Amino acid sequence: MAKYSTAEAALESAITRLANSLKDETAYQEAYGPRPSYSLDGESYSWPEWRTSIIAQIQELQKARQAIGGPFMVRSRVRT
Repeated sequence: MAKYSTAEAALESAITRLANSLKDETAYQEAYGPRPSYSLDGESYSWPEWRTSIIAQIQELQKARQAIGGPFMVRSRVRT
């Protein structure tokens, strides 16, 4: 039996990818200091907002993964 269904595997992959991006950016900022927010050709880039967005995406994907798994109950019987 597979560990994950196709949907669960896709969610797990997305969570891992986002977590790795967050980990890499955190390591960069610890080594070199925080990146500045800036605007270029009308596009704004804000690293604190990016980090907040990635964390929110990870949380939503984790909720979806949990919902796919559904509620479960473990039953056990004891005979004496």
